[in-house]
Amino acid sequence: LLFANIQLCQWRRGIQFRQGCGFAELSTRPRARRSSARATKDQLRGTVTMASVVPTVYHIQFWCSSRVVNLARELGLGPEQLKIEVIDEKKLKEDPDFVKRNPLKVLPYYESGTGFSMVESGAIVQHVLELYDTEHKLHPAPAGAGASPEAIEKRAKFLQWVYFGPASMYHAIIPIFFKCFGVDKDKRDQEALKPLVEKWTNKVITILKAELSDGRKFLLGEEFSAADIIVSYDLMTASFTGEEELLADPVIRSYFERVSARPAYIATYAP
Repeated sequence: LLFANIQLCQWRRGIQFRQGCGFAELSTRPRARRSSARATKDQLRGTVTMASVVPTVYHIQFWCSSRVVNLARELGLGPEQLKIEVIDEKKLKEDPDFVKRNPLKVLPYYESGTGFSMVESGAIVQHVLELYDTEHKLHPAPAGAGASPEAIEKRAKFLQWVYFGPASMYHAIIPIFFKCFGVDKDKRDQEALKPLVEKWTNKVITILKAELSDGRKFLLGEEFSAADIIVSYDLMTASFTGEEELLADPVIRSYFERVSARPAYIATYAP
C-alpha cells in the first residue's frame, strides 16, 4: 500500500522516488507519535485506576477468615492496601446481594476490586503474600528446578503447611470444637470425643511434633512465617475447647505459646 501511494505521488507530482518515501514517512510519523502518546496516556490512566482499587476481605472473628486478617496485621497492611470488612452471619447467609456474589456462603471471601473473587483461606493467604510480601519476609520465594535443594525444600514445606491447615487440621479439630462449644466439661460426651481426640493426635499433633522436635522455633526454622499463621488458627480453635489434652504435648504447647504471643495474633483473636 505504501509503495502504491508513492507511485501515486510520483505520478501526480512528478517527484523522485526518494522524495516520495520522504513524503510518506513525513505523513505517517506524526500519526505514530500521536498514537504512541495516546497509548501512553491510556496506560497511565489504567495504572492510576489499578492503584486506586483496594481488595476486600470479609471477616467474622474466629472464623477461617482470621487467617487472612492475622496475615494482614503481620504485614502491616492498612485499609488503603487491604480492606477488612467485618460482617455478621446474617449478612453472610441471608443478604441477597452478598449471597449472589458469594453463593457458597463461606468465609474468607475476597473481592479483588478488579472483577474477580476468591474463597479458601490458604489460596487467599498465598495471593495476599504475592501481592504485598514482595521481599519474602513471611514466605519463601518460589524455587525453580535450578534453585538450591535447601530453597526448594523450604518452599515445598511452606506450601505443605499452607494446605495442611485448612485441609487436615481444620477438619480434625472442628468436630471436637462443636461437641465442646457451649457444653460444660462435665456434661460432654467423652465416648463420642475419644475417637475424635485420637484422630487429632494421630493426624495433626504427631505430624507437627515431628517437624518441630529438632528444636526449631517455627515451622520453617528460626523465622516466623505465614505457615505459622495458617497452623496457629487450628491450634487456637483447639485451645478454645477447654480440652487440655489437645495441646498437652510440650513441644506443641511451647510452639503455640510462641505464635500466640505475637501482637498480630493477639489483635486478631482477643475477645
